[in-house]
Amino acid sequence: MVSLLRLSVVSLHLLSVVSLHLLSLSMVRLLHLHLLSMVRLLHLLSVVSLLRLSMVSLLHLLSLVSLLHLLSLVSLLHLSSVVSLLCRRVVSLLIFLRF
Repeated sequence: MVSLLRLSVVSLHLLSVVSLHLLSLSMVRLLHLHLLSMVRLLHLLSVVSLLRLSMVSLLHLLSLVSLLHLLSLVSLLHLSSVVSLLCRRVVSLLIFLRF
């Protein structure tokens, strides 16, 4: 029973590591796609519009990048805290079952 629980803890830990990795990869991919679209937009604006409008777009790009970075960090922290809580509960259960 205890070995089965230990195996469950290891499986849960591996699943959490894979989930965090996949989440970070998806966030990076999303950020990359958004940056590409904003760079294309900036290029179009720089060709067609005034320098002032390009500067506004550049500021918009920087603020969006900062926001996406912040959102990805918050998502990773939240997922990490949930996984940590689950691992602590399983360890507590293992300790309880041992005694």
